[in-house]
This record gives sequence, structure tokens and C-alpha cells, in this order.
Amino acid sequence: SAAGPFQVQTLDATLFDLPLKGGFAASADLSVINYSRRPAEFRSPQKGSPLLWVRELALTWQPDTVPVVARLGRIRLRHAPGLSVLDGAQLGWRAGEGRYELGVFGGAIPDALALTPRPSSWTAGAYGMGTFASGSGADGWWFQPKARAGWAVRPVLGSRFETSAAVGWWWGARLSVQTQLDLSTAGAVAVEGPLSIDGASLDVAGRLGERLRISVSGRYRGILAAEARPLGATLPMTRSAHCAGAVSYELSPTV
Repeated sequence: SAAGPFQVQTLDATLFDLPLKGGFAASADLSVINYSRRPAEFRSPQKGSPLLWVRELALTWQPDTVPVVARLGRIRLRHAPGLSVLDGAQLGWRAGEGRYELGVFGGAIPDALALTPRPSSWTAGAYGMGTFASGSGADGWWFQPKARAGWAVRPVLGSRFETSAAVGWWWGARLSVQTQLDLSTAGAVAVEGPLSIDGASLDVAGRLGERLRISVSGRYRGILAAEARPLGATLPMTRSAHCAGAVSYELSPTV
């Protein structure tokens, strides 16, 4: 930087499903970031230092006696497309040795940039997931639809009904296809009809032989007002589309 260099120190800590007594497990994923030096005009929504980013700090209960899974704290929502981190709880009922799950969730939505708690923004709803498979290994395929629906209150978007559906299909390690569609009622955002397409995505990845891999992806964001600028948008209050592709070839086992 013309105004002076950056000096930053980062400490990361992760803990994934550490078994405790009574069917409980603990998970944590956080970072402490300290800026010992940075320009005074550094443009960032977080001006202080050190900074604490908590992505997960949760307690999970999944006993062997009943097909129930419950999560409490700052949780990463599972099988609820369109939502990621929540300060609240999730309760699910499983069947078919975990291949199917229905449940509910609720809690506050943290700030999208700083991940700080924000009680004024919250959501509650229900979700469902199913996993269907045939065969095994490289010749097997897996099909997993999942969906969620609920009410959300957000500072910028207002109060609205939200629903999302996602489908994933895998054929061994050869091919994978994943797609997702996010819809909502108008809320505080003006739309042309009773429903707004908040987002849509498609990801396709294929392995053509042992060395050649290809992937393509596409994203559409239809939210005209959001807390963070969506990928591909050049200006605020604009819809955006973004596409990408990749090809990789392994020259040899060591390269």
C-alpha cells in the first residue's frame, strides 16, 4: 500500500464433533485476526483490532436410542439450502439410517460481513432431505433432494416468506450435478410479481478418464437490495449473473 504495509497475525481454531457423554458432541470453528499495522484509510467494515470471527460454536445431541439430532449455539445449518450460519437451534427427525430427515430451525441471522450477533435479523422454518442410492463405488449413483421454507426478517429486505430447493446427483467419482433455486415473497423489495427469484445456481463437474477433469458453474442473483454485493454485480441495486469453467489435466502422478 502507498500509505504503508500491512502486518497481520491470525490464529485459527477448529473442532469438529468432539464426542462427549450422553450422545453429545462439540464443534467450533473460529479465528482471531490482529492487525499490528495497516493504513489508516484502510476500507473495511471492521475497524477494530483484534477481530474475532466465529463461524461455528455448537453443541450437538445425537443419541443412539432415538433417531433425533439437535444442534444449539452458533450452528451451520444442515440440509437447509439458502441458509448457512444461525445463532439458534435445529431439531431433526431421521429415518432410514439417516437417509431421510425432517426438522425445524430458528434463530438470529448474524451479520453477513463481520459474523457478529444481530438479534434484529432472524428466521424460523422447516426443512427436509432425502438420499437415494443404487450400487456402490465408481458404479454407484446418489440422488439427494432437499428443501426448506420459513419466515425471515432482515434489516434491508424486510419481512418475507422464503423457500429454497436443491438437488444433487452423483455418479461415483465420474460426474456430479448440483442445482438450487431460492424464492421469496416481495417483502420490502419491489418485484414484478408475487414471487421473487432470489437466486439460482447450477454446478456440473465431470471426470473424463483418470487424468482429465472439467467443471462448469453458473450463478444468478435477483435480489435488488442485499447486505453484501453479490458476485458479478458491478453496482448496488442490480441483478447479477456469473459463470465459470475449469479444465485440469494430470501430466503424471507426481505433477
